Amino acid sequence: MQPEPTPFESKNNLHFMSGEAQPLRPVSIEQRFEIWLDGKRLVVSEPREPPQAQRLVVPPAVVMGIKSWRHACRLAWKLRHPRITQRTLAELVPGMYASHVSDYFSVHERRREMPAKLVGLTESVIGNTVMSQWLAQQSRLTVLEELQISRRAA
Repeated sequence: MQPEPTPFESKNNLHFMSGEAQPLRPVSIEQRFEIWLDGKRLVVSEPREPPQAQRLVVPPAVVMGIKSWRHACRLAWKLRHPRITQRTLAELVPGMYASHVSDYFSVHERRREMPAKLVGLTESVIGNTVMSQWLAQQSRLTVLEELQISRRAA
């Protein structure tokens, strides 16, 4: 006699009820991520549909809690969608070396940091704007101020 699976035992994104595997379906229109970064709990939500059309924008309170560029890169990697590997990221972002990617998202401060020229393409592949949000917060400019400055320069 086989042991009967529990009603919502998750295995490979499937749940088992009465021995039949059925794919999980979204219950709400938002997906919540719970992430632990340096001992702090961060809860971020993103719309479920469509995942490719929208990029995750984290709340300003989360961005203000990020201490350094390395922490911004690590949080962006933890919130990546789709869940790709570092090797796949290196293949999808032109100019990124596969051997350097683990350094960019490492917890060790002495490792190399991600160059600014890779930020835009990296964010489009991993599906969030955490790194750009942190950079904007560090320059203390709002989107409106950036637009005003660009109009004055033109």
